[in-house]
Amino acid sequence: MVTEAINAIEIQDVPIKVTRIGEKRNDGRSRSIRLSFDTEETKKYVLDKAKNMSKVQSEGLRFDPKSVFFSPDLTKLQRECAFLYRQKRRAKDRRRQDQNCQSQHNSPHRDGSEAAHN
Repeated sequence: MVTEAINAIEIQDVPIKVTRIGEKRNDGRSRSIRLSFDTEETKKYVLDKAKNMSKVQSEGLRFDPKSVFFSPDLTKLQRECAFLYRQKRRAKDRRRQDQNCQSQHNSPHRDGSEAAHN
């Protein structure tokens, strides 16, 4: 499946090492897989191309492309910082979306009348 995922995002480079990481899980979820490449440039190229995985058509594949994620190998501290950053960004996005909804709800109609508030 690793080769199939790499081919799906049109990467020609082959990992020099493929390793399952973490302990076996009993909840039905797969363990992460670490791919090692021979150069830093290849790694950066793969991570850049991997952003297109969600756009890959699933026809003919043995996996759902939307369930495959590529991420850089991070230390525990880096993972925690990245998680906190994503949490803050999502909260900010939700506030912005709420503000947009409120402003649309409170905007006057084209005929000049106000929107009804319940």
